Amino acid sequence: MLKFTVSGLRGIVDIDINSRLMRKYAYLFTKYTKADKVLIARDGRNTGEEYADAVKRGVSAAGASVVYAHIVPTPIAVFGSKYFGIPAMMITASHNPEQWNGIKFIADGRFLNGKKVEKFKKFIEDFIGDIEEKKFKEKKVDLVDIYIKSLKEEPFFKNLKLPFKVGIDTINGAAYPAAKKILEAFGAKVSPLHYQYKYAFERGPEPTRDNLEKLSAFVIKNKLDMGFGFDPDGDRVSFILENGEAVGEEVSLALSLYYFLNHKKGSIVVNYSTSKIIDYIASLYNVKLYRAPVGEANVVDSIKKHHSKYGGEGNGGVILSGFNATRDGMVGMLAMGALYSEENIESLIDSFPRLYMIKDKFPAKKKFASIKYHLKDKSGNLDSYEDDGILIEAPNFFIHVRPSNTEDVFRVIIEADSSELAFSLYEEIKALCVE
Repeated sequence: MLKFTVSGLRGIVDIDINSRLMRKYAYLFTKYTKADKVLIARDGRNTGEEYADAVKRGVSAAGASVVYAHIVPTPIAVFGSKYFGIPAMMITASHNPEQWNGIKFIADGRFLNGKKVEKFKKFIEDFIGDIEEKKFKEKKVDLVDIYIKSLKEEPFFKNLKLPFKVGIDTINGAAYPAAKKILEAFGAKVSPLHYQYKYAFERGPEPTRDNLEKLSAFVIKNKLDMGFGFDPDGDRVSFILENGEAVGEEVSLALSLYYFLNHKKGSIVVNYSTSKIIDYIASLYNVKLYRAPVGEANVVDSIKKHHSKYGGEGNGGVILSGFNATRDGMVGMLAMGALYSEENIESLIDSFPRLYMIKDKFPAKKKFASIKYHLKDKSGNLDSYEDDGILIEAPNFFIHVRPSNTEDVFRVIIEADSSELAFSLYEEIKALCVE
């Protein structure tokens, strides 16, 4: 099933999506933005080159020239849109499995938000006509070097030195070689894992604890100081301690925000599904915390609304809004590397509240309205919110169930102050979604 939301266009290759469709959307996006130049980049999927060619042809057919960055992380493509002042398309399906691909649409240095996605959809619906082929007008750019130069000018990283041995697991995706070059630019010695562009990711696409077991072993075996695991397009990052412990995406976000706030206070925006550890971090520095519906574009909208300096999502997506208005795995990596040079991270994590989170997803076979009705009925007098699926909050737990923006599934996030409570709540939700 083709998905087109604030998270972009995604589908299964040769079932939902193909070169012809990619060319059409590229053509229409170029027309929609009235661009005379469009930045194009891709991740490392094996259909990436074919689809990049189709997108270039679509842009050229619309009368614009192509600025091609080849394989770079999504956040660097977003940065490039802002840097050059042109729209961009990132060919990726982000954290979806290998057999998926798609496009993330970028304008004005950020992803299209909900309102702009709906306007673009209407523009697509109203389109009548043929797409005529035209010759390419293409310029290749090295965005990574431009990005590194800007990182070195960013106040949080201006004087940063990372004289450490660092392991990276880039899941054969877009974060390589960018992550390696960035770390080396700040003085690190880098040992890569899963860094070849090929069909197989060789692990689950999201940088969860379970998916980073090989990186944990790699850090221990090679006596490294730390490790960083990414998703296929490099907008999510998760930290590995020297002892091989994978701290998880939620704690990785908390560590990054802690580093920023320790140097400069500012309000935070995270999504509804993000751990309450962030509430603790906000209270520690006496800054305001706002929450928004899941979806990077929604978080960025709220950041702009509240003039917040920092944000993110609990999937390992870190946002330093003044530098790049997107989840940026490279920025998160540097923030945690910098924190390692300033603090005992194991002790710091031990000081965080001990919370237990369960994340899962179930095929969207039931009507979500029915699930929402039963959940609200069970919640009684507890606080509940319905602008992003349904969120139920209590002093000692929260439950968030919502239709996914990127797959035909219901996503379930449960966090509680005990593992027993978290598991009990999970079993109840599972019964509602599956049985």
